[in-house]
Amino acid sequence: AVEVLYDPVSRTYGEFGEDEAVLAMRIPRVASERKKRQAIESRLAKKRSDLAIKSQEISGRRMEKWASIGTSILSNINIFTGRKRTVTGVGGVLSKNRMEQTARDRKERLEAEIAELEQQLAELNDIDTSRFETRTLKPARADVSELRRELVWVY
Repeated sequence: AVEVLYDPVSRTYGEFGEDEAVLAMRIPRVASERKKRQAIESRLAKKRSDLAIKSQEISGRRMEKWASIGTSILSNINIFTGRKRTVTGVGGVLSKNRMEQTARDRKERLEAEIAELEQQLAELNDIDTSRFETRTLKPARADVSELRRELVWVY
């Protein structure tokens, strides 16, 4: 008699001397679970590509903001010499700053969604090994069937 691990959910027997972790890796995935995993992986890939785009957008917005600040400083330099009395271009700087902050918020939201999808994927990959049972297998003659008879010569 041999004791092996058994998974009642997938109805899979472990091999002799096999560890719980190895059996968990061998358990075949259910088709619906496989479809769910593929859907999560495709959404995760899309979110990651969106995150890369948002990162580029943030760097572009940052560049726009600093260019606007520089332009405002240069256009208002005459205030110090007394030739100009009104400050211009500050509204544009504030607008660029707001757009940069909005892009950062979108990026943070995407990072949170990616973390959530990665957690869902990890939960799908984890199999609770406490559900495994230890069963004793005994050789049985009832499991043996004769397929054909042949004569074999051995020297």
